[in-house]
Amino acid sequence: GRALAAHRVILRVLEVFPTGTMVLLDILTQAFPHKRKSGKEQTNFTENLLHVTRYVPQLLVDAHALLIDRLLQVDVEIDVERLAEERAVVDREREAAGAGENGVFSMDEDTEVLGGTPGILLPGPSAPLSENALAAEKLEGMLSLSLTFLSGVFTESGAG
Repeated sequence: GRALAAHRVILRVLEVFPTGTMVLLDILTQAFPHKRKSGKEQTNFTENLLHVTRYVPQLLVDAHALLIDRLLQVDVEIDVERLAEERAVVDREREAAGAGENGVFSMDEDTEVLGGTPGILLPGPSAPLSENALAAEKLEGMLSLSLTFLSGVFTESGAG
């Protein structure tokens, strides 16, 4: 798609202008979506930023420093106590709605566990997420991409 075409153009420009890596880093820094942008936009940009470091390995350290800076900007916006309170409300609602006949509990399809890990239980697609929960979800997505990428880098280099 368009992202692949953009990566080809970047690679071609750097083949012609190899000293352009720092210019590219400046462009990526300026283009990084604001912390209030959607989780999808943040994770798409993160994925593409990490992809750039595959063919421009000189940017690996600086790109990750940029990513960590942006992760911290999202992280400081999350109120962990409020997130725990929101989870408790969702848990109570699940318990109240889940009790079926004869004390059998039904599965509530309107909740999901964030990132597939226990701990952050959020309302599902039918219930709107608070800004706090959206920030947690955004952070989880970006962190997951980054850690998966780094795991691959260390595995490939034999360091893992």
